[in-house]
Amino acid sequence: MAHDIGVLIGISQAPSSSDSSTLALVGQLYSELERMPPLRALPMPTPATIQALIEKLRGSVNVLHLYTQAHASGRQVTISLQAEDGKNATIDSKTFSHVLRGSSVPLAILSASGPADDPSSPDETHALLEFALQLVVAGTPAVLAVPTTLSERTGQLFWQEFYRSIVQRGQPLDLALGAGRMALWQRRELTQSWYMPTLFAAADEDALWPFGQYGPAASAQQQWIKSLP
Repeated sequence: MAHDIGVLIGISQAPSSSDSSTLALVGQLYSELERMPPLRALPMPTPATIQALIEKLRGSVNVLHLYTQAHASGRQVTISLQAEDGKNATIDSKTFSHVLRGSSVPLAILSASGPADDPSSPDETHALLEFALQLVVAGTPAVLAVPTTLSERTGQLFWQEFYRSIVQRGQPLDLALGAGRMALWQRRELTQSWYMPTLFAAADEDALWPFGQYGPAASAQQQWIKSLP
């Protein structure tokens, strides 16, 4: 029997009127994933709080797809995550890795939130990439960092190709990322940020095949392997 692959989608802070594109992207992502079984989009309150994230991760979650903002202060990097009192707060990579360690999540996706196709500042980009790297060093199998906010059109191109490559084609994460980047590059008149999504993964082959062990993803994986020269 095929198992669902639960994708928990959240926004770490309430989007302002100037970056409502993040809300539109999340809504579009829900729709796209529901048309790609065995993927199943899982809702999360907006904005996502630390406690809500912990509680949601206790369920059948295989992917955490979080829209957030990264910050750097000296050598410490953090991401935004709403506090229980409604105030904006941050969480460091060590604490976040502990949250993920108690879950069944082999893949975390951290996407920058903000105006569409607006690359983060160099400091924000570095902070998000460094945060992702630190999560993997701390034990998270794989983290995809996207330090730019894609528009509805470019987001649809990238995420559709990325998720489809993993689940329906059975490809490893690095090739799925390449397929997503290629989809953006082929429409580079829409965005100059096609190269920015970056994958960090443990030095373990299993980290690149997070869903190959069951269901349709397993069959797709075997078919893809057999097709190799």
